[in-house]
Amino acid sequence: MRDVVRTAALYGGMGAGACVGFGVGVLRRSRSVAVDLASGPGADLGLALSSIDVDVVQGAEHLWSARPCVFVFNHQSKLDVPIMMKLLRSSYTGVAKAQAKHIPVFGQVFQLAGVAFVERGDTDQAKRALEPAVAKVREERVSLVLSPEGTRSVTPRLGPFKKGAFHIAMQAEVPMVPVVIRNAYEVMWRGAQTVRPGRVEVAVLPPVDTADWSVKTIEDHVAEVRGMFLETLDNWPTEAFVAVEVAS
Repeated sequence: MRDVVRTAALYGGMGAGACVGFGVGVLRRSRSVAVDLASGPGADLGLALSSIDVDVVQGAEHLWSARPCVFVFNHQSKLDVPIMMKLLRSSYTGVAKAQAKHIPVFGQVFQLAGVAFVERGDTDQAKRALEPAVAKVREERVSLVLSPEGTRSVTPRLGPFKKGAFHIAMQAEVPMVPVVIRNAYEVMWRGAQTVRPGRVEVAVLPPVDTADWSVKTIEDHVAEVRGMFLETLDNWPTEAFVAVEVAS
């Protein structure tokens, strides 16, 4: 029952943030203000009410140093969405599977934020959907966030990476910043409908320069970045770094 209450608190906090963001955005006639207030503060409130701590144990400065950029994260849990919202705070958009449009609270925030929804297996539609995202990064200087795994892993182990995020970074001519999430699976596993209290750790790796990337070498870059995730997860920073709680 306590987990059910925590889950309700998570969605309630997110929903409250979305409502406040939408209201202020309407008053100011600013979509960006609405999105920023709905994402960062909404995620802060929802995670706090559900007793979930998010600690950056490495590289917090990289969340801001290379923007605009393409942020990529490993996808273990539904919690990855509010975690990334809490971390990135503002001036970003994303790419998600078409089904995510119908997720309570998250789906509405996604639509408000101008997320590109992509049908799985529809290559032509996916390319068309990503074109505005690339233009947004290049022209509006807004960062993009997505999971190269494409979907949540069945186990805590890292899944194979798709190339979409890498093509976007290359075409937009911006760096790629890997965000490695640990323990989200333990707090809310892939098939769970409720959350448990716990601590999620995050390591933000240095920006990866994409200036020399090409279509011919893209598979090498996919393997290189995935290797960074694997190495970080296998050698998780503990004593060498002091955990810093992300500001609420």
